Amino acid sequence: MTVIRAAWWGLTLLAAYLAWSAVDSTVSSVSLSCRKTGVYDDPPSTVRCDDSLISLVGVWPLLSITLAVVAPTVFAAVLMRPWVSWSVVVVPFVVSAVGVTHWSGLWGELLVAIPLGVVALIIALVQQFVRRAASSRTMAAAPA
Repeated sequence: MTVIRAAWWGLTLLAAYLAWSAVDSTVSSVSLSCRKTGVYDDPPSTVRCDDSLISLVGVWPLLSITLAVVAPTVFAAVLMRPWVSWSVVVVPFVVSAVGVTHWSGLWGELLVAIPLGVVALIIALVQQFVRRAASSRTMAAAPA
């Protein structure tokens, strides 16, 4: 199970990297007006398209995006329970659905959770298989 735990921690690092890459982008990545005209025309008008997202929305929304993507994998790595692992498989797809419904704004950055959900599914399947194999070996080794 150590390998499975390491896989969850690896996914946590990947999630942190993808989340940071998403939130460390410019205003043009979340603004349709910047994409179309190259000018940010929503208030506050002091923000330019090449400014950081932090200058547009502040730190807390970006921290929320990061936590929504990273926190579930931390729980799976720490708890190592099958029901937690399967919950972690579901969470990235729900988070991605929020990103799809808000694709043209800041919350569209949640789409980085799609590949995380696929990797989480693979890890959860392997964890389930290893757990069943270990329990069948334990039952076979038990005296009758």
